[in-house]
Amino acid sequence: MTGLYIGTKRGLGFASVASFAGSALLTGAAFGAGSDFPDGTVAITEAEILAGFTDTGDTTAAGDEFDEDCGFGLSAAPDLFYAITPDNDIAVDVALCGSEYDTKLFMFDEVTFIPFVCNVDACDTGPLTGSQPFASALVGVELDAGVQYFVAIDGQGGIKGLDNFGPYTITVVEGIPPEPCTLTPPEGGTPEGEPLCGDDYVDDFNGGCNSEPPVFSTISLGETIAGEAGTYDQMGTALRDTDWYQIELAEDTMLGWGGSACFPFQLIVIDGNAGCPLPDGAILEGLFVDAFATDAIELELLAGTYYLFAAIQQGAGGTPCGSEYTVTAEVVLPPCPADLNFNGEVEFGDLLELLVQWGPCPGTV
Repeated sequence: MTGLYIGTKRGLGFASVASFAGSALLTGAAFGAGSDFPDGTVAITEAEILAGFTDTGDTTAAGDEFDEDCGFGLSAAPDLFYAITPDNDIAVDVALCGSEYDTKLFMFDEVTFIPFVCNVDACDTGPLTGSQPFASALVGVELDAGVQYFVAIDGQGGIKGLDNFGPYTITVVEGIPPEPCTLTPPEGGTPEGEPLCGDDYVDDFNGGCNSEPPVFSTISLGETIAGEAGTYDQMGTALRDTDWYQIELAEDTMLGWGGSACFPFQLIVIDGNAGCPLPDGAILEGLFVDAFATDAIELELLAGTYYLFAAIQQGAGGTPCGSEYTVTAEVVLPPCPADLNFNGEVEFGDLLELLVQWGPCPGTV
């Protein structure tokens, strides 16, 4: 596919950080800085996590083994690693609050080595006072029993030397898995009807061109959908639930595709006349909407088939399945009703457009 990437994604960082004040400083297996490579030689035990684990180290002399784009680009900063292999399913909060440089924090498992959570600056909005700005945290990260995970302590910045390495403090404590967020349901909204997503979920409901075979929900002009979305794990890869709605336009239309979600939201209008896979140029316009904000794409379209896409933004992972959104497809009236060809002025072309449309209105007798 071209243009905006609308398939699966790697899950990224969280927008808040739990308080880590009062955690005990332990001298467990990992005490004394992380390992240069993700090989499990420096490990944090589940018992240490339950008690509250804190360690300090310094990345200055480390190599640059791995990296992940957390929404601010890749970097060439040095990194160190801690391993966690929980005995039981557990959620953890991992923080670098109080570190002395611009940090980056991500996690991956021993099977895929693909980061599934990542964060750069969550400590900036956390409850700790006096913590270093631009420090990282991951909150409510769910880990499966018996799986080895690696915590990567990295830095943000294009090249080594731009305040992206140095002394760090890492804290790992038991966390609480995030709960689905909610919106006030719209009056008269149509429920999306998709089953709740979850680990190893296969979207054969309305995954659009991301499903095999492609499958869509339908939407009509003037209809509002009350939907749900989330991120989940499928065989070690973090995916997002992408919802595709198919609309048939009987005539040329100024279309509005908009909505709101309790998470960072992505909307796209796609030319569906050629079906799946999408050809070059099929993605017509995209829009990113902040959590709890409302916005819309407005686009003049010819009669035909279109796919209206709604999903969690890439870079906003960790959104529990069942988190809510609403979307509406509607006709947008021009700001000047007499401007029938939408060129910003009333002139002879509008008269020609009126003459072309002369006669009974569609749907009338």
